[in-house]
Amino acid sequence: MTLLFCAWAAAGLIACATAALDHLPLNAILYHAVPQALLLPLGLLAVPGRASRRATPEAIAAALSFSWPWVIVAVAVGLTSIVVLGPGITV
Repeated sequence: MTLLFCAWAAAGLIACATAALDHLPLNAILYHAVPQALLLPLGLLAVPGRASRRATPEAIAAALSFSWPWVIVAVAVGLTSIVVLGPGITV
């Protein structure tokens, strides 16, 4: 549950940081970032309880091993979202 909560909270923080760079930051945060990043995926917080009834702890531990490439990609995607999408793309 801790891993899922951390991912959920990180998605919310990245979305709010991205929205903070919008030309109307308060509206972007309240009407777009928070509902989409924090409220809509609330159902995912029930996944660990349901999954624990179907998988063994050994299988779960093997699937959730630490990986530096995943950390690097996650940071790059988060920063790209904040830097590129936050201020907006003008065409």
